[in-house]
Amino acid sequence: MKFPLVPDFYFESIHAIDLARLRARGVRLLLADLDNTLVPYGVHTPTQPVRAWKQALDQAGITLFLLSNSRKPGRAQRFAEALGIPY
Repeated sequence: MKFPLVPDFYFESIHAIDLARLRARGVRLLLADLDNTLVPYGVHTPTQPVRAWKQALDQAGITLFLLSNSRKPGRAQRFAEALGIPY
């Protein structure tokens, strides 16, 4: 079975994502990139808006999973652990 990594939706910002719409479609997992998606490049810890968004995901029953192609050792791990999500 092929599993293409092609997004079903595209949004200008994580904050523009309609979580109720995703949940209504049965979405239970959301994969998000770190740099310039969750936070600008160079931001090392989750911001308050990202923390609030993650809490809204939790309330909608959607798990956030961090993906990153960062070449900085430990960056994705530290960010994910600070947010309490898998990576």
